[in-house]
Amino acid sequence: MNGFWNILTLFFILLLVFIPRNQSEIFKSKFTKFFALLMVFEYILIQSYFVYEGIWTLEDSLPFHLCRLMLFNTTFLLLTHNQIAFELLLFIGMVGGFHSLMTPELTHGANLFLLIDFFLVHGSLVAAPIYCIFVLGMRPRKNAWLKSFFYLQIFVFIVAIIDHLLGANYMYLAKNL
Repeated sequence: MNGFWNILTLFFILLLVFIPRNQSEIFKSKFTKFFALLMVFEYILIQSYFVYEGIWTLEDSLPFHLCRLMLFNTTFLLLTHNQIAFELLLFIGMVGGFHSLMTPELTHGANLFLLIDFFLVHGSLVAAPIYCIFVLGMRPRKNAWLKSFFYLQIFVFIVAIIDHLLGANYMYLAKNL
C-alpha cells in the first residue's frame, strides 16, 4: 500500500510543478496562494479531526514536530517568497519530508483521512522547494545549507524546552518511538 501512496504523492508533486510552470505570472501568483491555502486548510482539518476523535493532546498535537514546523514555513514561504524560508525548506524540510515518505510512521492510525493527510503534508514538503525552484525561480545562496543547519539547532533548542515543560516528545527529542 505504501507504494501506491508514494506513486500518488509523486503524481501530486509533478502536478504542482508542471501545471503552473509555463503559465502567466498572474496564474502562478494565484496558484502559489492556492498551494499556501491548501496547507492552512490541511492544518485546520487535521486539528479538527484530532479534537473530534478525542485524541488531541497538548503533548502531541501542537505544531512542534519538524514536519509541522516546516509546513508553517512552507505556507510562509509561498505567501512571501522569503529566501531564508526557502533555504530552510530546501535543506531541512525537503529531506525530512522525503525520509518520512520512504519510511512512514503513522502514529495516529492509517485510515483514509490520516493517509491523505500524511502523504499530502510530507509530499508538500518535497514539492514546495521544487516548485520554488522551477516555477518561482528561487535559488539557494552560498552556504545556505550551513545557515539552515544553524537555524534548525535553534528550533531544536526551543522545542526541547517545550518538551521538557509539557512532558512532550516533539521532534522525538525526549525518547524514540
